Amino acid sequence: MYSDTEKELSKKLDDINENKHTILDVCMTADDRWCVIYSKQEGQTSASWYNAPNGAGDKIKQFFADGDLLRSVSFMDKDYVVITDKHYSASNDWDMERLN
Repeated sequence: MYSDTEKELSKKLDDINENKHTILDVCMTADDRWCVIYSKQEGQTSASWYNAPNGAGDKIKQFFADGDLLRSVSFMDKDYVVITDKHYSASNDWDMERLN
């Protein structure tokens, strides 16, 4: 039996494929969190997520508003890492130190 999280992710992946977009990265955790990065056209990225850790969605939106291209997102329990073509961010000091 699939969880609601898995059903939502499956629906999103089907939608991306039906619209002929390119999936660039998928992050899925055991604690019902996921993020999909995809491209609608060359030089543009989009993302959809479910149950993101606090602050992750706002950080992704901020990077999009700055014109960044999203490269990777990772969710871990209550933490996150977001990497773009120009910037990176992590929700905790330990991860930020390693990104520097």
